[in-house]
Amino acid sequence: MSATVYGLFRNLDNPLPFAIIDLNRKAGGARVTLQRDLDRFSFNIGIESKLQRDDRTEFENDNTQRGPIQVDQIENVQNYGVFATSTYTLDNLKAMGSIRYDWIN
Repeated sequence: MSATVYGLFRNLDNPLPFAIIDLNRKAGGARVTLQRDLDRFSFNIGIESKLQRDDRTEFENDNTQRGPIQVDQIENVQNYGVFATSTYTLDNLKAMGSIRYDWIN
């Protein structure tokens, strides 16, 4: 069994020719996988979850200064997935199959 957990924080103030973007991002996720080897057959099954929240404001670029607000929004993304992978090995030949289901909101 293996498990992974991660988190991310990102703050960005990005002046572009057409806008100045202020982005504050928080993201994270977790994944758990179970691996089993049985002679020539092996398989993995697992689940994962990812979350992301962006607080985004875009200003008109007024000669490198923040002008009027063009976009002011909060974006939330959630992703949940389950998966399975199996491998059959016969000498130098390997056959692999997998399946995955994701729900994204």
